[in-house]
Amino acid sequence: MYSTQERQKQTAELLTEVPGCRPLNRDQSLYEVPVRMRDGRITNLRASLPANFPQGRPALSVTHPIRHPWVDSAGRLSFPALDGWAPGRSRLAAVVAEASTNLSGHPARTDASPSPQRPSTGSPNVLARPPVSPSRAPTVPNDFPELAAMSMDELTELLCDEAKYTAFVQKQAAKTHIAQVKGQLRRGNLELARQNLEKESTLAELRNQIAIIRSSEYAAVKESFDEQYKRQQAVIQPLQPAALIAALERAASIADKDSDQVYDGFLKGETSVDVFVQEYVKARSLFHQRELKMQAAQQTLC
Repeated sequence: MYSTQERQKQTAELLTEVPGCRPLNRDQSLYEVPVRMRDGRITNLRASLPANFPQGRPALSVTHPIRHPWVDSAGRLSFPALDGWAPGRSRLAAVVAEASTNLSGHPARTDASPSPQRPSTGSPNVLARPPVSPSRAPTVPNDFPELAAMSMDELTELLCDEAKYTAFVQKQAAKTHIAQVKGQLRRGNLELARQNLEKESTLAELRNQIAIIRSSEYAAVKESFDEQYKRQQAVIQPLQPAALIAALERAASIADKDSDQVYDGFLKGETSVDVFVQEYVKARSLFHQRELKMQAAQQTLC
């Protein structure tokens, strides 16, 4: 089992022999080395030491996505000196220095990497293609709270387990998308609030106009409306079902009384038989007509 002195010796060599190397945490299990690519861009090479280092193999990765034979899609390095790590023989400083030198000697290549120019053939129809400028690396946040909350063993496991690393990156991308959506909603709300504030003067003017109308024109218009409403009710009231039935009932009652008067006159000898029959039949016919109309109205309208 390797002693703590061996671990301290290797980390001290790393800080001494590799320019720009610095520890990133208090227990000095994570180190970072700036690497300038041939195209001028800068990436950071990070070395993560497991708890049983130097018996356990360190993990190297880059913080910015690059295209390099030693770097996979997740940014982790794999090359002979690292993959063949041998406790007691391999030196951390030498492995990190070899990775840094090799990365700086191989510029990052993207899908939009420049195509080589075609040699001129002397023909005016053959033109050389201009080189394409390398794409700019995306902005990397200054800190990751999720990583800061992890222990060294958890960080080492995350770097060494491709499935967990991919899931972590996807989770961070989802959080970034949610943050962008929240930012868009916040900006939209601010814009709506600004538009509402701009309309405040218009709303105040409209309220003032309403107050003027209520204090001047409204009273006269309401009085005229009330008068017209009364006239309307006076016209409609006789046409109501109850009023119509009552009128038919009164008319039938009047016809019934008229027939009774004709009958009383005949009994008193005031009229002859012929006159009595003619007037009585007429009065009773009118009564029955009005009575039938009243019953029909009651069945239909009530």
